Amino acid sequence: MPSDRDIILEPIISEKTVRLKEENKYVFKVDWKVNSTEIGKSIEEKFKTKVAKVNIMKMPGKKKS
Repeated sequence: MPSDRDIILEPIISEKTVRLKEENKYVFKVDWKVNSTEIGKSIEEKFKTKVAKVNIMKMPGKKKS
């Protein structure tokens, strides 16, 4: 399993994620090779909290012209 530093790359900050934060939901950019179980364990270890649920959305890369 990759280290926590390799799994969680950065938080995503936008107007929508600020509203989600009020509901105790957080959005992170993560390595595309890890699954939801590994992401949950990594967040629990890094932030010393219990993760109730992990949702993953894989976005296709933008095409460059």
